[in-house]
Amino acid sequence: MKFGNIILDRKGRCTVGDDIQLLAIENLYNYMNIPYEDVVRIPFSQLSTYDGEYVILPLSFPFYGYSNANNITNFSPKIIPVFLGFATMANTYNTADISYLKKYEPIGCRDQYTMNAVRNSGVKAYLNGCLTATLPKVRYGADARKKIFCVDVSPLLQSYIPKEMLPDCEFVNHVV
Repeated sequence: MKFGNIILDRKGRCTVGDDIQLLAIENLYNYMNIPYEDVVRIPFSQLSTYDGEYVILPLSFPFYGYSNANNITNFSPKIIPVFLGFATMANTYNTADISYLKKYEPIGCRDQYTMNAVRNSGVKAYLNGCLTATLPKVRYGADARKKIFCVDVSPLLQSYIPKEMLPDCEFVNHVV
């Protein structure tokens, strides 16, 4: 049995955040001393059709494209998921997804909204947070410690940032 990670199919809009989620999995493998070349990488579009050797696939990835017509848990039987940071925008799930999640419970959820929705569906779940919080705090350069990155902060919320912090803020967008 091997370990796996998702690689993204670049079609249309993508966000840097998706890549950072997958980088956090790579960081986890590095911490576990699993060599990069020993990890099977599965294209996102092939999660349901993957037919290689069995893989343990940590999932810390947002499944925001959920709809009742498209199961979010439609993974290949050769994939053994470990839900570390499951996130959806749905508040109800279809019976196929509920059965699948129950098979792998408890489900680690990235946010309280998802955890509540999963629990309300009768599946055991816990709040695990985002795996990206485990990434090392490494910045380079003379002013690396001074910079505060404000990613996708609405102009309405910017007024709540303390004025003394604003000179150190860099406002960026994560959509590519």
